[in-house]
Amino acid sequence: MAVVLACAGGGSPGGSQGSAFDPTHGDGTETDDPPATSTTTSDDGVSSVASAEGTGTAPPDASCCQVAPTPGCGNPQTESCVCAIQTSCCQSVWNQDCVDLAMTCNDPACPGGPTTGDPTGEPGDSSGDPPPPMLTCDQLAAQEGWMYWRCQSGGGSQCNGMGTPTTDCTFCCEFCGQAGDVSCGDYANGQGWGAANCEWNGNGACGGMGTPTCDCNFCCQVG
Repeated sequence: MAVVLACAGGGSPGGSQGSAFDPTHGDGTETDDPPATSTTTSDDGVSSVASAEGTGTAPPDASCCQVAPTPGCGNPQTESCVCAIQTSCCQSVWNQDCVDLAMTCNDPACPGGPTTGDPTGEPGDSSGDPPPPMLTCDQLAAQEGWMYWRCQSGGGSQCNGMGTPTTDCTFCCEFCGQAGDVSCGDYANGQGWGAANCEWNGNGACGGMGTPTCDCNFCCQVG
């Protein structure tokens, strides 16, 4: 039996076909030998030692391009850019979303990063701003394999101020993505309901009564 979900105001539940419950719209062999050195002696008898490896600049820190169980990364410029977009990267863990944003922020150590320009890793125009997003929220969700997602735009709170900027959303974020999560549709199917309403973000669809699910504040039977 197919279950029809409805939101007050005409919104429709999310899935692989669209944004979920968006009231605004309806991540060689190494050795321990020291580097070779050469010694030169000046006319006054003073010797100096120069490292054969000390003639170039140090490679950029690549920690921003790698997933880590701790927040932040080793390139302050990249870290600042990423965390301005997704604050959780500097609060909880540096996950794949943070790595993806590091590449968007042009970290020089990441694959596809800049090979010329400012050695601090700032974009070529030195403005420090990441390039504008190229995907819609729906496209990002499809790319990431999200089942449910939300779009925060303007002064909304759909994503609690965290997520990935897209062309149509200030933040686009996944939800209902954890093992064991039960959506309103899943719950309605289990109860044998023909249709269900989803009360979310204050839309009043269930009058403040019903069963909380991962995608709704309250899920309730229609009729």
